[in-house]
Amino acid sequence: MLGEVIMGKNWTGIVAIDNANLRLAIAQIPEDDDLAARLRQIFPECFTTNDDEGPVPLSLIMKKHAEMKCDGTHGADEKALEALNVPFVRWSLTEENYKSYPDWMEGLLSLEYQKAHKISFGSVIPINGYDYVIVREDGEEIVVTPVERVAADITKLPWS
Repeated sequence: MLGEVIMGKNWTGIVAIDNANLRLAIAQIPEDDDLAARLRQIFPECFTTNDDEGPVPLSLIMKKHAEMKCDGTHGADEKALEALNVPFVRWSLTEENYKSYPDWMEGLLSLEYQKAHKISFGSVIPINGYDYVIVREDGEEIVVTPVERVAADITKLPWS
């Protein structure tokens, strides 16, 4: 496919597809694959040359993180999110961590808050009136992104 512009995925278009198998196939196909070129012709709404603001599958965030971690990229979690155009903030889970890195943290989540909410990867938690998905949790801090930016499971979307 010489001279063809490789297009990125339009996650808003992909997650809008009703058929879970088709949605998953389009989400997983590499952009430079021959079949992807045919899919772009049939489903142009699922591909873009612009940065997409739609939800990114949580599994893609995990995959991108694993790729960057294998490459030895420092800060692979954050770099994976940045590469996928997913905004994020850090919240400290321990007072010690918060005191050590106050400029990196949005704030400290109290022990009472932590006991009242499930603090684990992929969980949705409310903070200051907004819902966030936890995209990293290491016992000392969490990294969260607005719930609108992540599709937890592309095969089982809430409106499917």
